Amino acid sequence: MVPLQECFMVPQQEGFMVPLQECFMVPQQECFMVPLQECFMVPLQECFMVPQQECFMVPLQECFMVPLQECFMVPQQECFMVPQQECFMVPQQECFMVPQQECFMVPLQECFMVPQQECFMVPLQECFMVPLQECFMVPQQECFIVPLQECFMVPLQECFMVPLQ
Repeated sequence: MVPLQECFMVPQQEGFMVPLQECFMVPQQECFMVPLQECFMVPLQECFMVPQQECFMVPLQECFMVPLQECFMVPQQECFMVPQQECFMVPQQECFMVPQQECFMVPLQECFMVPQQECFMVPLQECFMVPLQECFMVPQQECFIVPLQECFMVPLQECFMVPLQ
């Protein structure tokens, strides 16, 4: 047996760096315009009917006792003064309660919708290229010393039986 070197292709792992995209969720601020109610105090005139005294000059009859001469026929005429009522119209003030409007300024709240910016943190996907080692099986030649049987041609004597005559 003679030693002989024999070679075979065997798979072997080889690697190299390839770029790979990796993504992550990161918080990011996003802002939106949202309606917001704003209120203000504004003056408002409010009116009420309130009773108020109103006066007028009205004629009124006023009477006084005034002396008046009265005479009678008697055997002798005798006259004397007797009181008698005399009346005159004099102006006098009379008052009545009548409704009258009175107004006051009162505060009133007025509200309006106004746009306002509001911001919120929202998740956002961000991606980056990161190196990644990728490995593959590649054929590689490996050699071994293997015993080998060598064969040679050697003369061989062959004998046959032949019939005799």
